[in-house]
Amino acid sequence: MTLSVIMSQATIFGQTNESDLPSQTRALFHKAIAEQRNQDPKSAETDYKEVIYNSADFLPAHFNLALVYDAEDRSDDALIELAYVEHKMPLFPEAQFFIGIENFRLTRYKTALDALQLAVQQDPNNPLGWFWLGKTYYATSQPDKAKSALQRTLSMAPDHPGALYLMSLIEISEQDLVRSESVLASLVERYPQTLDFRQALGTVYYLEAQPDRAEKQYREILRISPSDPQALSMTGLIYLDRGEATAAIPFLKRGLAANPKVAFLQVKLGQALVDANRFDEGLPHLQRAASLDPQNPAPHFLMWKIYSEKKDRESATKELQEFKKLAASVPERLSGADLNALAGPGRGLTSVPLNPPSGSPLEMDSGNLPKQ
Repeated sequence: MTLSVIMSQATIFGQTNESDLPSQTRALFHKAIAEQRNQDPKSAETDYKEVIYNSADFLPAHFNLALVYDAEDRSDDALIELAYVEHKMPLFPEAQFFIGIENFRLTRYKTALDALQLAVQQDPNNPLGWFWLGKTYYATSQPDKAKSALQRTLSMAPDHPGALYLMSLIEISEQDLVRSESVLASLVERYPQTLDFRQALGTVYYLEAQPDRAEKQYREILRISPSDPQALSMTGLIYLDRGEATAAIPFLKRGLAANPKVAFLQVKLGQALVDANRFDEGLPHLQRAASLDPQNPAPHFLMWKIYSEKKDRESATKELQEFKKLAASVPERLSGADLNALAGPGRGLTSVPLNPPSGSPLEMDSGNLPKQ
């Protein structure tokens, strides 16, 4: 929706139209738009504020100022301006749309859902409204509702990368790996620098027991972002699965440094160290894993192996009994929860990245551009 639409509606609702502005204020408004378009947010903010000071009811300045704040990740400030626009023009769907986005970024998901549901009611033909609604449903663990909303997006914008990505994540959770692989491979080809797409494709290959293809994706991620904790961890897991414990250890250590509270990763590093006969190094990681996840039998099994090697029969017997109490076998493959834990806050492979960079394919022109 353009500012010309905002201004025509403003006239209907008795607000100030651009043609009613003094010539100097009107010129300043267009100067602010140019500054915003040229990525000079500080100057744009100053000029929009002066326009508002001169004409408080000129809603396009409030709305564009909200977009300046949005681009600077100042969601609370953006919401103040959007609330003013909403108060003056309650039927303007773009206000509800951005109110939903800003609340999503602040992890206020219930408020975001309320605003986005209203936005798509007011403008059901906006694919981005349905996309953000689906994204919010997914973030609140409502995959069926997310799928329905994302399908609305794709019915209007079949190549929307963010919607295709989220649909692929839902399909991964439903074990529809063939379709998700095809879609994600296409997204990686179109957006080779978008790491989330590569992470998800690597996950599909890993779950399909195609470690070489998975490793290729993780290696490319590390070429682009050498300290990416998930790619480091997954590369280490692939080496460990191959029986190459010594090669796995440095990757797992670097991944664990970014995610020290992930019990699964503590177990896997402990396992690699045990396999490499580095028992004294492995034991603290397994003890830490047991304290982080008391119901996990895996660390007790590995500690039984360590104490058996060290001829500590009393400790070995204790760990074996604890292992048998918790489970009959040690899980060998990643679960969805393990994948999300490796990713860290907001970057789970089986959940939507919560705050992608502005303008990334995950958002696809969802805001951050000055209206004109």
